[in-house]
Amino acid sequence: MKIMKVVIYDKVKDFLNINEEILLEKESVNQLILFNAYVNREKDTDSDVLFGRVEDESGVSLVFCNVSPYNLQINNLKEKDDNAIKALVDYLIERKINIVGINANKKVCDKFIEYYEGKTKCQFKERLAMDIMDLRKLTSVPLPYWYFREATSQHLALVLDLHIQFVTDALTEDMVVETFIETLVTSISTGTLYIFEDANHV
Repeated sequence: MKIMKVVIYDKVKDFLNINEEILLEKESVNQLILFNAYVNREKDTDSDVLFGRVEDESGVSLVFCNVSPYNLQINNLKEKDDNAIKALVDYLIERKINIVGINANKKVCDKFIEYYEGKTKCQFKERLAMDIMDLRKLTSVPLPYWYFREATSQHLALVLDLHIQFVTDALTEDMVVETFIETLVTSISTGTLYIFEDANHV
């Protein structure tokens, strides 16, 4: 059995110096890890700004970062390596490092949650699932004619309905309608909410 080692870097810039090239090979997948590293480049790491990777004698299996108050970010460099995920879970639990959530591909998330919930009383709930889109080619297309104008109180019901549909579909959760109505009313009264209409003003 391969022995997995969790490597934590003392400085974020050290993490970048060693792992940036690997992460840039699949930039679209690793963009959140890279962004957090670039933003915190000059900082030392601690329990709230944690950058590292999991490796064995054959190479790197996982690269991760945990920057409070955001989710733990994980990218698996190997297709399947449950031992690396177990090693990371053990490291986080043993050192009492708090995580508010996890962003990773479905296989990694499922295994991480299985191990983490098996060792703690914590329970995870899916908040957002999406495919990562990689832009590789641009094509010019004719733009339709659209109009936009400030929303008024008569648009409140329409905008509220559209937002409820979005939250239900994209976030798979219910929303507190009363709270959001207050936000919409404020946005309309301050002139910061706009609606877009097609050429027929629909």
